[in-house]
Amino acid sequence: MGLEVTCPYCNHDQEEEWEGVPDEDENEITECGECEKSFTYSHYIIHGSDSEKSPCLNDEAEHDWKKTTRYPPIIAGKVAVWCTTCHEKKNIPADKDDWAKVKDKYDMEISGPKPPTVKGE
Repeated sequence: MGLEVTCPYCNHDQEEEWEGVPDEDENEITECGECEKSFTYSHYIIHGSDSEKSPCLNDEAEHDWKKTTRYPPIIAGKVAVWCTTCHEKKNIPADKDDWAKVKDKYDMEISGPKPPTVKGE
């Protein structure tokens, strides 16, 4: 993995290679590829977060449940759903449309596609 480091002497940007998670308490020594002066640099990691309103958690709106695309789609007679607003996940009983989709897929995999017919046979 590469890390862009700027030389403090000539402001040349160069890429330094490192493996794994850098130790934030240790300085590395390198030489500038432009002015050839040695200097030290240290790693730092920036952590961040995102936030969004979730009115369904505050009884201000209903959950917006969508079915997931997990495989298999039905486990123990239930399908997985998640709320697109608050990202809550839960399992709900499968309805007849869910079972029909699975049956169609299962029948297709067992029987396979129909072979083409050849004229003259």
